[in-house]
Amino acid sequence: MVGPPLLREVAIPAERKREESGLMGGTMWKQNPEAEDKSVESFTEASHIGKSFVIKGEVSGSENVYVAGEVEGSIELLDSNLTVGPEARIHADVQAGSIVVQGRVEGALYGIKRVDLKASAVLVGDVQTPLIAIEEGASLKGNVRVGKDIPTLPKKANDTVTPK
Repeated sequence: MVGPPLLREVAIPAERKREESGLMGGTMWKQNPEAEDKSVESFTEASHIGKSFVIKGEVSGSENVYVAGEVEGSIELLDSNLTVGPEARIHADVQAGSIVVQGRVEGALYGIKRVDLKASAVLVGDVQTPLIAIEEGASLKGNVRVGKDIPTLPKKANDTVTPK
């Protein structure tokens, strides 16, 4: 009795993988493999805010952050990147190096480098960034400002300290 042929994994050199995937030569649009998308998803290390977490207040830091839960308040990651997972809910103004949205955000996004709205993203708020990518299927209700000179998040009136 003859069965189906056995399949086995074969290691393919990285250069050949890029050629086969169309990242090098032979395609109508030539892409530079060194300029591949550097969205937050590609970072291996990130602090994870899990599905069961609900954070009310200010989230700030210098590490990449992945949000799967809920955040209400403000998020400031000036030297880092933020990924909003597909089931995450954010009700906050966000400022980060790069921002990838897969879930729901209500608030302004200030992407210092870029903002990516994935197909599952729902954004109700304004976006300011030098570079934006919006996948088909993403929902955006707000204004978009794309340019090099992006202002930082405006400070709230109650954030200022007056000397006595």
